[in-house]
Amino acid sequence: AVVMVSRNAGGHIRHAVRDILLLDARFGIDELVIVHHTDCGTLTFTDDWMRDTLKLRLGKDHSEEIDQIYWGGNTDMAASVRNDLEWLREDKLIRQELKNTARGFLFDIKTGRAEEIVLS
Repeated sequence: AVVMVSRNAGGHIRHAVRDILLLDARFGIDELVIVHHTDCGTLTFTDDWMRDTLKLRLGKDHSEEIDQIYWGGNTDMAASVRNDLEWLREDKLIRQELKNTARGFLFDIKTGRAEEIVLS
């Protein structure tokens, strides 16, 4: 089996869509697995904090662009996996077969165990 890994801050699938579409078109993807982990850095900020910080650094001329970016600040990593699975189900570009079989996990970096997160 071939495994392709696409990593990004927060593990959010919406940041990986371009890679998923490209790899699926070029090589074919059999399954999507979303994995987030405990102690993630995205637990240390909010989207509002990120927006405010960038606006201070870059100036208000860039407010519109900054406000349109999904920053992915988290307060609950299991909920973050569920949100990604829900977002994936609604995405219009990823193949339905991949959306139907996608699975989500929360990896505990202290125990090394992965808990499957399912949508109810």
